[in-house]
Amino acid sequence: MSDDAIDFSPLDPTADTGHFESLVARITAAARPELERRRLQSSVWWQMVRWRRPMLAAAAMIVLVSLTMAQIVRSPAGNLEGTGQIAGTLGIPTALAGWLASDTLPAPSQMLFLIEEE
Repeated sequence: MSDDAIDFSPLDPTADTGHFESLVARITAAARPELERRRLQSSVWWQMVRWRRPMLAAAAMIVLVSLTMAQIVRSPAGNLEGTGQIAGTLGIPTALAGWLASDTLPAPSQMLFLIEEE
């Protein structure tokens, strides 16, 4: 083993400037069509066009679920009905569902009692 520094100069690609510039120009010319295609497809408008079907499907599903839940929860008189059924389906206590539906704030003791019930 020697302590002499290793000469890496034969591996330097920029040693022959003309050859290096020619290599860079050929690579750039070969990559130009693909880079242009990627540049055009990365615009916001192109992405929205590509995702229009999934976005519309998701929006339709959200509307369908929202309308279905509105029909289940709201009675013709405007009072909430079926809160117990929804609470049972979601696995939450009926009292909690009632508080959420009526937008009332329960007393801390009532909430503690509800937690202890579980």
